[in-house]
Amino acid sequence: MRLLEDFWYGNIDPREYDRSTCRECREAARLMTKNEEKLRATFTDEQKELFSCYVDCVVEHQTLNECLLFQHSFSLGVRMGKDDGRSLRRTVVQMTTRRNHL
Repeated sequence: MRLLEDFWYGNIDPREYDRSTCRECREAARLMTKNEEKLRATFTDEQKELFSCYVDCVVEHQTLNECLLFQHSFSLGVRMGKDDGRSLRRTVVQMTTRRNHL
């Protein structure tokens, strides 16, 4: 229960997780940085300012989407916990049955 207590008191930020262990995430971040540096090198000061505004909007959009994903995931987890997993087991059985008929 310590995890839930830390979460309740705001000691855990659900958006913080270690992306460095994900090889694909590290590679994507490396490519983004490399390409952004190349792109910025070609910009005028006005274009750099416009691009910075664009990046800020992308980050805000991503943050909002992460928040929605967290809300939906948390809600799903609560619903799954409330029904003792009966619905999940039923769904898995149905998916397995369908797959076996293919």
